[in-house]
Amino acid sequence: MYNEDFTTEDELALIKNTLIEIAEGILGHTYAQPKSISLLCLNFKINCDQFGKLMIEFTLLEKKGNLDLEKFKNVVMQVCPQAHDIIDDNFVKSLIKAYAFCYLEDLRDFADTLTIKF
Repeated sequence: MYNEDFTTEDELALIKNTLIEIAEGILGHTYAQPKSISLLCLNFKINCDQFGKLMIEFTLLEKKGNLDLEKFKNVVMQVCPQAHDIIDDNFVKSLIKAYAFCYLEDLRDFADTLTIKF
């Protein structure tokens, strides 16, 4: 069956909704305990280039040691200027936790110290 009114935007929206449903319903993904950095980036309109830059910058911060939230927040503000209105401590903590969970295992100890309150 073909629906002429079904657009690429419809398909992408349904794919995004499917990912959200699986992540939240099966994996337990929340902003406080994120399981997917890609899903967070999708929700917050962080593009693929910014995704990669954040991963590099977070890795560099971890390698330097002496981690604190403000350093990460400054990086996010520099890399993602379009998100300036939503960048707060909880947003940055969520990004740190998601990168640590998915890619940056060395950040996990620091991420585990972060409490997110929504």
